[in-house]
Amino acid sequence: MGRPSTYRPDIAAAICQLISISTDSLAVVCGSSARFPSDKAFYRWLLDHKELRELYAQARDAQSQVLADQILPLADSATAENWQAKRLQVEARKWLLSKLQPQKYGDKLEIEHRVEKVILPPNPQLLLAEGVKELQPEWDETPDVTT
Repeated sequence: MGRPSTYRPDIAAAICQLISISTDSLAVVCGSSARFPSDKAFYRWLLDHKELRELYAQARDAQSQVLADQILPLADSATAENWQAKRLQVEARKWLLSKLQPQKYGDKLEIEHRVEKVILPPNPQLLLAEGVKELQPEWDETPDVTT
């Protein structure tokens, strides 16, 4: 007998519960019990059931917190012998968090944009005629402004 593929809200909720408290992928969770559908069947359930999509999104949010909660203990447990492995574990979690929840864990870019408004008179050539050098364009020769 194969894995179940007919949607069952109680099974879907149990899968979401396991996802929310672990760092396991959907494939691992679905493979952990014969009563669970395959991950492909679960993805079909997601397409067909809005309430499951909402529950799954909440489970993934909770799972992100589980990943974030693991970072400091991993870093604190590093020793001279295992620091590279611990660093890899920390960096993998940071990267995954930045992709799963970029608004919360992603790199924030601060962009400063400053606009200075310059108001020119209707005829800037009059200023040039009066000797204002700052607005004078960098032409090869000075324009004739007396005409």
